[in-house]
Amino acid sequence: MNSHFFTHENELLSAAPLNAENDHELFAKQSFSLMGGGKLQYDFILHNGKDVHFREAFENVRDDERLNAFKNYIRRVLEEYARS
Repeated sequence: MNSHFFTHENELLSAAPLNAENDHELFAKQSFSLMGGGKLQYDFILHNGKDVHFREAFENVRDDERLNAFKNYIRRVLEEYARS
């Protein structure tokens, strides 16, 4: 299966949300944006009120395969925060 390369930042933003079936259990609120310097930033408010932030360079998540790998990393970290 071929990976889809994002040709524009808006394509990346539309694919950015964590919206798998159980993702809503990991956080109360999420937001994401492109920051200066070409970085994608995720901001989460957890159910316990903690703020958690992730930032990655656009060139490291330029295709859906790498973006999904980054999103899975975020899920693992959020799961750890939920346990602590």
